[in-house]
Amino acid sequence: MWTGSWCNMISLQERFFPTSTCFGCGPANANGLRLRSFADSSTGVTSTLAHFTTTTTHDNGLGCVNGGIIATLLDCHSAGSALLQAELLEWTTAEGAAYPCVTAGLELRYLRPTPLCEELDLRAEVAEYTSDQITVLSTISQADKIRAEALVIWRRWKPRVTAADAS
Repeated sequence: MWTGSWCNMISLQERFFPTSTCFGCGPANANGLRLRSFADSSTGVTSTLAHFTTTTTHDNGLGCVNGGIIATLLDCHSAGSALLQAELLEWTTAEGAAYPCVTAGLELRYLRPTPLCEELDLRAEVAEYTSDQITVLSTISQADKIRAEALVIWRRWKPRVTAADAS
């Protein structure tokens, strides 16, 4: 799946959450997608890029990539940009939380079929942020055509204290 100079680089997932078992981007999930995203300093905004090649196990039954796999890739890839922006904003991870922010919403648009077993290009960039929310635009392209895009909302993670926790 990985070729070229990116093979030996540490991904944002490996940097921020090396023991995560998230299905889409967890480095510690041997059965997951194990998406690897990297910072992209060429855009002037907080952004990331990745390459991912699907396999026949990601088939939607019609010879294209399953929509759930596409949604997972867009969500998990946007995490890199969100976590980079959270770091710039000096958001710390709250006690009891695994990360400084989590996905709070995903508005997804499938624009055209996504070919199976082809290298996909993923890009994500921070569209806006506030004191408690980061919005990221994430896209999947193949053959220079955007196949799907998502606007992903990330909110600061503040674990709730329950009555059981207080006692």
